Amino acid sequence: MRASNAAEIVGAKALFVEPASDSATKFYEHYGFRHIERSTKMFLPLKRN
Repeated sequence: MRASNAAEIVGAKALFVEPASDSATKFYEHYGFRHIERSTKMFLPLKRN
């Protein structure tokens, strides 16, 4: 995954998104994104190698 490669370079710990639709939300949930309380945004914690 390119995001994890970039995270290693810049020191990122998570990837944040704001799904534009219910189907986008389901897509992100499928790939492990988590909901942020009281927000429409979601995040994916990035693992360090």
